[in-house]
Amino acid sequence: MKQIERLYKEIIAVSDGEHGYLSKSNLEYFLDAAKDIGESLEKKQALAKKAGFLLYNVVFSHPFVNGNKRTGYELVKLFLRLNGYSIVSPSQEVFRILLDIATGNLSAKNVEKWIGIHLIELEPKHL
Repeated sequence: MKQIERLYKEIIAVSDGEHGYLSKSNLEYFLDAAKDIGESLEKKQALAKKAGFLLYNVVFSHPFVNGNKRTGYELVKLFLRLNGYSIVSPSQEVFRILLDIATGNLSAKNVEKWIGIHLIELEPKHL
């Protein structure tokens, strides 16, 4: 939880937005629940499932006062990088996906599928 709080504070400091929580308990739940998601799947599928869950829930459920889309996406990028993967997608597409999640126009399952399509394994030198 401390890592995401640090990430969130950095994002808000850079963007000069309002800082605070709307539901810290929901965020804690998402982070804890993600640990058990996809455990029986192969690594790439499990990572896409976990990352999709995190991104969807942080963006759609809005645990922060401000910066939910930015924080959700940066959290997922960091999570994937720590596991040797990255999302490769044009920034306009990422922006559209984040808006579609926030407005309820994209399901959690479709977020997972989108991540799976754009997920690439990093070479060891990029970790």
